[in-house]
Amino acid sequence: MASTTSTTSKTYIHGEPVPTPDAHAHVTPLKTYLGIFGALMFLTVLTVLVSFMDMGPYGIYPAMMVAVVKAALVIGYFMHLKWDDRFHSFVFLGTILFVAIFFALTFADLTTRDLMQGQWANDVLQEERIRATPEMLEARERFLSGSHGETPADGAVAPQGTTAQPPATTAPATDAPVQGQ
Repeated sequence: MASTTSTTSKTYIHGEPVPTPDAHAHVTPLKTYLGIFGALMFLTVLTVLVSFMDMGPYGIYPAMMVAVVKAALVIGYFMHLKWDDRFHSFVFLGTILFVAIFFALTFADLTTRDLMQGQWANDVLQEERIRATPEMLEARERFLSGSHGETPADGAVAPQGTTAQPPATTAPATDAPVQGQ
């Protein structure tokens, strides 16, 4: 007894093999391919023309729109997504949605970075704290002069504008036990 569907490959549903009809390839007419090719060429010329226009930072928007249209034509016709199962289209569009979200977050970061840079660096706040505390002001001057609070070695000369001062050390008390003994 012959089956009406031929089984070239097995598909399993709930662990059981089920017969699968032969997959048929979608045959697209040459006229459609040539039309899509012409549209892609037109959009390429449009992209080049837009690149010569001085639009400043807003030039990205028409370039991205043209790129999206070109990608949709290639995916829909050359990759046959237009005639494929709708689930594949759903998965592809979900992927595009997440990529768009990531691009939006990246663009938001890039456009607000200059506005936030002063707050991130806290240069003004740090300068106010240094000027308000004489010890901090003195420490900064020592650092900028190059001495870093160190005394020059025997025979070495202190940098210009600084004085060599012995380090402030405190001798341990004789009654106190020294750690490690």
